[in-house]
Amino acid sequence: VIQGVPSSSIKIRESVCHNDERVYCNHCATSIIDLHRSCPNCSYELCLSCCWEIRKGEVLGGGNKVIFQYLNRGYDYIHGGDPQPDFCHLETSKDHNEPLTGWVAKNDGSVTCAPVEMGGCGISVLELRCLLPNGWISNLEVKAKDVLQKFVTEQTISKPKCHEEVTQKRIAASREGSNDNYLYCPTSRDSQKVEELCHFQRHWANGEPVIVQHALEQTTGLSWEP
Repeated sequence: VIQGVPSSSIKIRESVCHNDERVYCNHCATSIIDLHRSCPNCSYELCLSCCWEIRKGEVLGGGNKVIFQYLNRGYDYIHGGDPQPDFCHLETSKDHNEPLTGWVAKNDGSVTCAPVEMGGCGISVLELRCLLPNGWISNLEVKAKDVLQKFVTEQTISKPKCHEEVTQKRIAASREGSNDNYLYCPTSRDSQKVEELCHFQRHWANGEPVIVQHALEQTTGLSWEP
């Protein structure tokens, strides 16, 4: 539910941007793919993750510099020597866990634009916007599922017969639950047939090793002897 009505009845306005333009969050600098919040008064844009953190009161950034504890044991210690007897250490800041900014959401959950010192105007309420046309991602998911289904179907139809024919396969491994423990091993005479040639090409296209038996039978007296 958005704004008290079902999300299906909400028409989200599309932001205007160029095809080669990178849209990013003005707070955390992460890239924005589609849904985000934008200020109608200025160009400030906020990703949904930062918006969620603001509503929880956990917005990051804008705080004082955090100094972590570091033990300075001296130059010799870095190169394998003994540490200095009186090494100094820097204490960690104790106030870095305090709220970093006064940027909080309203009681109704709406978020105003960032304060001026953080790059916003601090006036208008951020509006939900999108970069992609309505239904673009859902249509892409449907097309991807169709492509995957066609690929799985083609793989099932074109599954090599050597998984069932014992005479044309040779065991190469004994992995349990695996369907590639055997290598396709046709004879050179069989590989001249159209059906077996297509069979060979399917294995070769998948990067699977193939052992061709009796290869010299189809040669014209060629010998590999020195």
